[in-house]
Amino acid sequence: MILNTKTGCMASGNVGKDAILEYKGQKNTPCVKFSVACKTAGDFDTPSTWVNCTAWGKVAEFVASLGIQKGELVTVWGIVRQYTYTGREGDEQTGTELVLDGAIVHRAGAVPERPIMENAFMPVDDDSFDDDDLPF
Repeated sequence: MILNTKTGCMASGNVGKDAILEYKGQKNTPCVKFSVACKTAGDFDTPSTWVNCTAWGKVAEFVASLGIQKGELVTVWGIVRQYTYTGREGDEQTGTELVLDGAIVHRAGAVPERPIMENAFMPVDDDSFDDDDLPF
């Protein structure tokens, strides 16, 4: 399942390949890449949509610490980014990836890890908020 929001995107599905921590560039920046096979809710007859996921820095280290393996059910969220690269035949190609802000692995019987963005989906308990303040 893929959910687009104003600030990013959330996807849930099964991992296609183990997430491995690597270090990139001259600064040895931590990086994790993997893909997630997503289905439209309730539609299991159509092919999966593959979401390429990339995490950098502290987020990459956190995602790597989850030990994400092929076949596991995960929920990931972040910002969608489009990029260009040179294809096998020398032509310019365009790709899309989800630059992760966080991830959760859904393992049976396991207590979920606390997401790196602790308050990403926490409800606001603020008495100063009033429904009458909404413009609709």
